[in-house]
Amino acid sequence: TPSPSTPSDPLADLPTDVPTDLPPEPPLTRANAHLFDALDSHTSQQLLLTAIQVLCSDAEVLTRTSPARGEQYLAIATELVTAFFAAEGETISEPHVAANEILRITRKEMTRVTVEMEKTEEERKKEEEERAEEKRAEEERSVFEMRARRAAEMEVERMRVEMEEAKEEEEREKTEEEKDRMELNRDRIAVEEGRMSMSVGIARHIARMDAEKMRVEMEKAEKEKAKREVEEEKRMRLIGMSV
Repeated sequence: TPSPSTPSDPLADLPTDVPTDLPPEPPLTRANAHLFDALDSHTSQQLLLTAIQVLCSDAEVLTRTSPARGEQYLAIATELVTAFFAAEGETISEPHVAANEILRITRKEMTRVTVEMEKTEEERKKEEEERAEEKRAEEERSVFEMRARRAAEMEVERMRVEMEEAKEEEEREKTEEEKDRMELNRDRIAVEEGRMSMSVGIARHIARMDAEKMRVEMEKAEKEKAKREVEEEKRMRLIGMSV
C-alpha cells in the first residue's frame, strides 16, 4: 500500500487555492511530529489513529456544508500520517496501513457525497426548468383561449349591431315602395343570422382545436420528461457501477 504522500496517491493532490478561514499551514505538520516522541509506540499509534478518525469524520461532514474546509481537514490528516510514519522504509507497519485505509475510505466517501450533491443540484435545476416550461405552456394556452373567446364575443356583438340596424331600417320603411326592400332586408337578416351562427361555431371550433393542441403538447412534454428521467436513471446507474 503506497504512502499517502506519494505522487500516485490522489490524496496528495489536494486543492491549495480554495477559500477557507483555516490557517494557511496545517497545525499538525512534520515539524510537530516530535510531539508523539514522549509517548510509547502503542499509545502514540492509537492516539494517531484516533486523531485521523476524528479529522476524517469531520471532513466527511464538512463535505456537505463547506467542501473547502473538508478538504483541509483531510489534508491535515494526510500530513499527520506522513509525518508520523516518515521514518518507515518500503515496508510499512500495520498502523500505517490502517491510517492509509481510513484516508482512502474518507476520500471515497467525500467523492460519493460530492457526486450525490451535484446530482441533487442538477435534478433541482431540471425540475425548475420543467416547472417554468409547464407554466409557460399554461400561460400560452390561457392566452389562446382568451383570444378565441374575445374573437367570438366581438363577432357576436358585430352581428347583433348589424341585426339591430337592419331591424330599425325595416321599421322605418312604411310604404309599398319599400316593401320589396324590406323583404330583402329580412333576407339579409336571415343571412346575417346564419353567418353569426356559423362564426360562433367556427370560433368555438378554433378554441376547441387550440385546447386540444395544447393538451397533446402537454402530453408529449410529459412523455419526454418521463423518457429523460429513465435515461437519467440509467446514466446514474452506470455512474454508480463505475464508482
